[in-house]
Amino acid sequence: MKKFRYSLETVLNIKEQKQKMEKEKLALLISKYELQKNKLNEILIKINETIEKNEMNAMMGISAMNLKQFNLYLETLYEKYNEQDEILKTLENEIEKERRKLREVSKEKEALENLKEKKYEEYKYQSLLEQNSIIDEQISYKVARSTLGG
Repeated sequence: MKKFRYSLETVLNIKEQKQKMEKEKLALLISKYELQKNKLNEILIKINETIEKNEMNAMMGISAMNLKQFNLYLETLYEKYNEQDEILKTLENEIEKERRKLREVSKEKEALENLKEKKYEEYKYQSLLEQNSIIDEQISYKVARSTLGG
């Protein structure tokens, strides 16, 4: 009996490689997302600290010039916050696209693996039939030999 060979093995290997690449891309995007999220949190902390300082200075009495500078700085922080938030939204979209790609590749790979399993089961069944046929031939040969010559 010849050895089992899956005709789509190279295609399955390519799908496995593609799945691995998609997983790596997704991990990289998630890493970038976490980094940008940390930056957003840092900006938020700066905003809160600036507001607190502004309130304390207002209680102590602050010049109009310093108040204006605080407000300009706060506006700049809010702009940075909004920009960072947009970056996060873009990354979220990219992550979702990559997850869809990964799901698609995984489905294709799974379908090929299931087909391979079915083909292997067919191979085992055919192998069993061939073995039984050989055994039957040997038994028939021995019976014929013993009745004719024996």
